[in-house]
Amino acid sequence: MRARFLRSATEGQVLRVTTELAEGRRASTTWHQVISHDGKPFFDVFVTAAFTTPDGRPTRVPGGFIDAVSDL
Repeated sequence: MRARFLRSATEGQVLRVTTELAEGRRASTTWHQVISHDGKPFFDVFVTAAFTTPDGRPTRVPGGFIDAVSDL
């Protein structure tokens, strides 16, 4: 995870959270999220998540997953 706090939000502001797939690899994906108000970013984070089997071992990203989430 790589996060940057950019500024404080104030009470009553309606914040927008946007999420996009930043990178899809063989067994992991990296997501980019931005929290903003009126186009001004407050918080920015990149999170890498791995796919695992039920016993916790790394496994390939399921077929079609990257295409499915890229279109969101």
